[in-house]
Amino acid sequence: MEAGWQVEGQYPISAYSNDLDCRDQLQASLSQLPDAAQAELAGLLRALDERFMQRTESDGTGELRPWLRPSSGTARHGFWLRKPRIVPW
Repeated sequence: MEAGWQVEGQYPISAYSNDLDCRDQLQASLSQLPDAAQAELAGLLRALDERFMQRTESDGTGELRPWLRPSSGTARHGFWLRKPRIVPW
């Protein structure tokens, strides 16, 4: 989703869904770490989230909803309601 990013091979919508699942799992894992590790990693996660927000936009029409299904059955973040500004699939 980086500007000028050239996809080698394919980046199917299932990979996007998997990436969102991984983001949810990171958040869940973060809460199980000692406080010092949480503080350090939370900053890195915030930076990653900022990049994601810059390169995505609201999926207000629900265009991707039929294909995005959290593995847990429930999305933990509003990231599931966003879509790439530049569609890579």
